[in-house]
Amino acid sequence: MKRHIFRIILAVLLVFLPATAAFADFHVILDDEPVQIAMEVRDGRTLVPVRAFVEGVLGGEVSWDGYARRVDITHAHNSLVLHIDSDIALINDNEVTLDVPAMIIDGATLVPLRFVTEALGMDVAFADGTISITSGHIQIINFPYTVQRGIDATLEILGRPLTYYHLGVEFMAGPSTAAGLGYALSDEYGNVYWIWRIGSTTTPGSWPVTIVGGGEILTLYFQVME
Repeated sequence: MKRHIFRIILAVLLVFLPATAAFADFHVILDDEPVQIAMEVRDGRTLVPVRAFVEGVLGGEVSWDGYARRVDITHAHNSLVLHIDSDIALINDNEVTLDVPAMIIDGATLVPLRFVTEALGMDVAFADGTISITSGHIQIINFPYTVQRGIDATLEILGRPLTYYHLGVEFMAGPSTAAGLGYALSDEYGNVYWIWRIGSTTTPGSWPVTIVGGGEILTLYFQVME
């Protein structure tokens, strides 16, 4: 009911967004349920109005600091900080680099959909003109969004109790064979974690981390630094 009310409010707000913002409509599905949201494509990246998307669709919270031109986003255990026109963001206090920064167009604050959604621990898939967002039961408690080569990385999630989850990491050379990856059994509360070593010769860049278990698949990206 709350989500339905949000969507009604969102639809009304979008009617009054400035026409010069050049928003485009896409098909969006959240957990198999259609969502109405306006978007804009810039430099190959899909941008969305931050408050309407995070609060009205994902159910998170947004705060705005006009003096610092800063957006703070929270959802479950995750936090995200974006600065307007800056390609540097903070995910759970870890610094990462954006392909396209948050920006203001005709008074509307826009943020990259995929980056924000994945930073908040959800999965995004683009196929046949449809954007599918899956919130699922996997919650990210601790994730190494930025790591240095030659050190240990730790990933902790909250999933279904007493369920096997598999963690896989893909690098340029192929799937990682580091000890500590693979299957792990969650405890009676659903907590499960992995610790593995980032090789000293790992190629720097952004690499996918995929969690599979409990009938769900969640892919995130972390950045390996020299």
